[in-house]
Amino acid sequence: VNMYVWDEKGNSDFCLVYLTVIDNNGTCGEGSRIAGRIATEADAEVSGVEVTLQANLPEYPRSLLTEEDGVYSFLGVSNNAGFELRSALDSDYRNGVSTLDLVKIQRHILGLELLDSPYKVFAADVNGDEKLKASDLLVLRKLILGVINEFPNNESWRFVDKTQEFEDIYYPWPIQESIDITSLQSDMLNNDFIAVKIGDVNENADPNFDKKAEVQTRNLQSIGFEVDDSFVSNGETVDVTFVASENFDLRGYQFSMELNGLTFKDVTSQVITVGADNVGMIDNNLITMSYNESVNTNLTKRSELFTIKFVANRTGNISEMIKLTSKLTVNEAYLGVGFEVREVELRFNQAEANFVNALYQNEPNPFRKSTNISFDLASSSDVTLTILNTTGAIVSEIFIDGKKGQNVFELEFDQIGVNGLFYYKLESGEFSATKKMILLR
Repeated sequence: VNMYVWDEKGNSDFCLVYLTVIDNNGTCGEGSRIAGRIATEADAEVSGVEVTLQANLPEYPRSLLTEEDGVYSFLGVSNNAGFELRSALDSDYRNGVSTLDLVKIQRHILGLELLDSPYKVFAADVNGDEKLKASDLLVLRKLILGVINEFPNNESWRFVDKTQEFEDIYYPWPIQESIDITSLQSDMLNNDFIAVKIGDVNENADPNFDKKAEVQTRNLQSIGFEVDDSFVSNGETVDVTFVASENFDLRGYQFSMELNGLTFKDVTSQVITVGADNVGMIDNNLITMSYNESVNTNLTKRSELFTIKFVANRTGNISEMIKLTSKLTVNEAYLGVGFEVREVELRFNQAEANFVNALYQNEPNPFRKSTNISFDLASSSDVTLTILNTTGAIVSEIFIDGKKGQNVFELEFDQIGVNGLFYYKLESGEFSATKKMILLR
């Protein structure tokens, strides 16, 4: 047919266009249907997979996405031609991947407990070199820690021709990742693929992870990691030792550690072996940790696990500066021969100490927006904090419910309102102390 185009002034031109008309229902007797289903080894259907049909014909390649039931279907496919089917889904690299997978892959490499299917062995080949070795563990741990967001030499999902048979399930290569049709004569509806989530060998990946609007809340029992709470000053270096709260057999753990006032510097081993490779430095306020062993580590109550060296960038209590979460790396631990999954709960031991009344220099000083005034109390009591100018006139009077031990009060600019040199006076019972500070707005 001739295809015409023209502008507003009536100028026109045309070109010759060839149209291929296909009856999708096959009522004209021409064309067939190529279809199949994509699901995991556990038969969980995978939607959103891009399936490509390639042929040496003008209108090819053709692509479409699998439906919610994992089914795809190409209609009106020309007969008497050869075709190749391939599938792709390269997203959600962390989906289903955890330190538990590291444990299982490591045990397979060491021959302690072999993976029981060729698809799991294929999934364990994280770096895509058709071998299982320590380098696969290193790359997978970096993904778990959030140091990398994808595999350098592999994809998130791979798809295997379901008809492939494996002579050796422990060495499944070469993998058939395409389905070839030599000469299509009629409908071919069973061109199925097995979906393999790379890195996931315990089969807990969610095939429709990126289609869900909400993440389900987990309700796990917990194990405790304890640290001794302490009061630190801005700029102080502090070693925080994490100990076991109870007896348990540890296989591994992972979590995100949110920091508020501390900067991570180093980690050293105690009972368990951890080092820099077990920590992901995401930013100054977030680190991740992942640890695993091929066998149980039998821990008793108060066993020292590891020690982290921090530098404080504000004054306050350690308990206010560290929180274990699932912000990036999901918080979970694996216990015993059955790999029971628990959540790690951080518990703080309040140190008993004999405090004396004391007032400390505000930090920062000089300050612009706010400053922290720290003080110790020998016992809990009401406290009056008075701000005075250089003439002795009261600028602000603040009443504080003081607690025994260390206290920190944040003084805002608005509570003074003008620049200059000021005195701050703390009164509690018979105790009274005064120091200077400077406000520069």
